[in-house]
Amino acid sequence: MDWMLKSIQVATPKMHGDGEKTWETGIFKQPVSGAIAVSTLGLKGDGVGDTKNHGGPDKAVCCHPWQHHEYWNTYFQWNLQPGAFGENFTLAGLTEQDVCVGDIWQVGSARFQVSQPRVPCWKQDNKLGVPNFQKKVKETDRTGFYLRVLQEGVVTPGDPIQRLERPYPKAGIIRLNRALNEKDNPALAEEFVNLEPLAESWRNMFQRRIRGR
Repeated sequence: MDWMLKSIQVATPKMHGDGEKTWETGIFKQPVSGAIAVSTLGLKGDGVGDTKNHGGPDKAVCCHPWQHHEYWNTYFQWNLQPGAFGENFTLAGLTEQDVCVGDIWQVGSARFQVSQPRVPCWKQDNKLGVPNFQKKVKETDRTGFYLRVLQEGVVTPGDPIQRLERPYPKAGIIRLNRALNEKDNPALAEEFVNLEPLAESWRNMFQRRIRGR
């Protein structure tokens, strides 16, 4: 396993858009050149515009595999750089297929736990200028995922990523994406509703589906 933290990005929320529609977001992230502190609420100097759907301990750090930048660069003839998808951590050597909710990682002096897949939204469409880009992301399972911070510390671009524990090998990010998208499959909701390290918002969603069937 040769996983690496290729790049780190942060941004403070700013207003974007034109006169007809404006939106506040922290998706336009910029790279960090050196070491940066990470707390249970995320990276120093980072922020979100939509606090209802982003941020908080369960979504402290947003991750995206570098392999997906390369895929979309080929698909659209783009030249996307790290941070293009609004991620904090651009990861080399792994994709969602290598990750399960509950996995515990050591990166630098900080320790993290995978908490949930990322759910792409319209802000990616707007940033990249592709209508319904989020649909393509969902269809290809190139969503990225989130980390919570178990131990605060310092991380640096180029740090190796060490997986310390995998307590839930059946809780793969790809399978959780399937559970999210198959709304009429209560069996999948029941499979994950009691998954202890799963983000609270996802457990609540699965509970609603089970009650409403």
